[in-house]
Amino acid sequence: MPKNPKNLLEWPPNFPQHDLPEPYARLQTLGDDFTTDAYDEIVAEIQARDAPATAARLLEMTLDETYYEYEGEDDPRVWTRLHALMVLSRLGEAAQIAIEPLLPLLGEEDDYLREEMPLFYRAMGSPAIEPLTRTLMNPEIEMYTRVGAGDSLEEIAEAHPETREAIVPILEQALMAERRHPELAGFLVGNLMDLGSRESLPLIEQAFAEGRVDEDIITMPYVQEHFRRLESGLPTQGIFFLPWQEENVEEDPEEEVASAHGLPREENVPYVSKVKVGRNDPCPCGSGKKYKKCCGAGK
Repeated sequence: MPKNPKNLLEWPPNFPQHDLPEPYARLQTLGDDFTTDAYDEIVAEIQARDAPATAARLLEMTLDETYYEYEGEDDPRVWTRLHALMVLSRLGEAAQIAIEPLLPLLGEEDDYLREEMPLFYRAMGSPAIEPLTRTLMNPEIEMYTRVGAGDSLEEIAEAHPETREAIVPILEQALMAERRHPELAGFLVGNLMDLGSRESLPLIEQAFAEGRVDEDIITMPYVQEHFRRLESGLPTQGIFFLPWQEENVEEDPEEEVASAHGLPREENVPYVSKVKVGRNDPCPCGSGKKYKKCCGAGK
């Protein structure tokens, strides 16, 4: 049986709510085949239709958890929510109706869907800033949903430079206000680093000095080395966390010499690996996640 059939005739019948017209039905057949061409074709077909109604249908599909109820791990319909989100993010202004309803998906258990959410908000741009800020600042909201809000704000600032001036203070405020979740503070530090916000360094140092940052997420020596290299015009890729990530780092020749002569090794100094891995690069472990959200997050 093929993994991703072109139609659903080879699988059990759809649930009644999933008997959809084209091109929505096509999203149920894509499976784990994430092709930009397929999304672009579907967008081209639906752009000529009622844009608000189209966005509403895609939003409904994205929120529909019953797609996970199909039996069989290779059933392509279990991927439908993700494909609907991918198309929705390409609809421009019409998709803004999804900004508020999709906020809970920032903490979604489906890894693929959760990882795509910041890119959806990146596509939405400025209109998403206020709802994301509200989510990030709300201590009653689940922590990883708030982490996703921070990542989404970072993505918006990267894609829309005119928003950086507004977003950096939001991330700083969240970092200084966070007292319950050192992990969240660690991710916020990473957001500010990825935005090259050297002006945030005093606040970052204060957060570390107050013991509010999880050093299994990020360390102050790493932060200092990142900004030092950034200021010097040097690449920031390939800086590893030490000492706890030592097993992932190639042996430093200078350290070998020190060891051979019985000299003490220097602790907590970032070592630049020969293998360059950026925080936003795919993780070399093969998970499909960004390095900063996988092995680079100390997990």
